[in-house]
Amino acid sequence: MSTEEPSRKLSQSLPEFLFRSAEGLSVDAEVLTDVPVHIFSAEMQTYIEKKWETFLTAHPELFDGPLLRVLSASKTPTGIRLSTTSDITYKQVIGVRSRGSEDAVPEESFQVVSMILIPRTIDGVFILRERTSGDWEHSLELPGGFIKPAEVLALDGNLNAIAQRIAAKEVQEGTFYPESISLLGALNYTAINELMLVFDVPLNIEFAEYQSLCAEAHGVQAPNLALSGAIPLHIPTKVVLHAYLQHVVV
Repeated sequence: MSTEEPSRKLSQSLPEFLFRSAEGLSVDAEVLTDVPVHIFSAEMQTYIEKKWETFLTAHPELFDGPLLRVLSASKTPTGIRLSTTSDITYKQVIGVRSRGSEDAVPEESFQVVSMILIPRTIDGVFILRERTSGDWEHSLELPGGFIKPAEVLALDGNLNAIAQRIAAKEVQEGTFYPESISLLGALNYTAINELMLVFDVPLNIEFAEYQSLCAEAHGVQAPNLALSGAIPLHIPTKVVLHAYLQHVVV
């Protein structure tokens, strides 16, 4: 196992599912600039730089960049409103998440905004992609990722539009209707420093037909989420699917 994998920090209990709804919500975000920045101690900054250097040795194709730190999340009549700021970077998240119980550096309590989509066929199979980069081991995962400040600003804070863009890129064209993609809620995933927005992507075909269109697609089905191949299930994906099955599916 990679020494950089943060799975050792995950608890056995499911993260709290905030603002959940089986009918779908919308989500928007503002990016504030006139707020106090998150301060890392000198010790923590040194630790982050060391971990980042090790990380880049294994993943030289990746690079640092700004992410959105959550200031507040509130319910609105139609969904969720996020207040954020862009004072945290990918490098800092990687460093903080690599912290183990034996490391003599303090825990950090910030959360960054991420998004995960749940494409599901009409016969109940969740569509997965093969993941080969990031601070997790080679695995199968749901589509998604961190949300960048530039994306939010370019779309006037409309995060549902970002979910539609991700689906258009990572889910087979013609198998879903963009207007049917909706927010189910947010997972308060403190173990990996993320507030994870969970979107439902109902597909209009069965899994066998999906595979005929996209041969590299993988699938997993409820209730046991068992995989037939040798590639394991991405740990956050497994947590999200279990939370989805427990809190959203009626």
